[in-house]
Amino acid sequence: MRFSALLPDISINWGRYDDTDRSLSAAPGQENYWDENSGIKQVFQIKAKWDLKRLLFNRNDIIILKEKRKNFEIIQKKITLCRRTFFRWKKLLLIYMMNPSLRLLIELEEREAVLDRLSAGGFNLLLR
Repeated sequence: MRFSALLPDISINWGRYDDTDRSLSAAPGQENYWDENSGIKQVFQIKAKWDLKRLLFNRNDIIILKEKRKNFEIIQKKITLCRRTFFRWKKLLLIYMMNPSLRLLIELEEREAVLDRLSAGGFNLLLR
């Protein structure tokens, strides 16, 4: 629930004017006469407006939730790829230690490069 929607938007207007009108008026069938209404008027207007629809639903929240979900799924995919690549690398390392070969060494280096890219250079720092 959005408690900020319970706060109203308040607007206040104030005006002051002199409504003295000294004009010659003629009405049909009457003689000419002078209109003279004088006075100073002050006008105050206060408005309070509530947008109660925001209590229940905000369209921006759907967009934000979709973006968060996309980001979460991307992070989860990267974590899963990193975990699988690490355990493949570890398995290849154990096999390489038992039976060294150039092919296994190249595969190990490829896996290290992928892990280094996924960890922003942190994997190679841990190996040293």
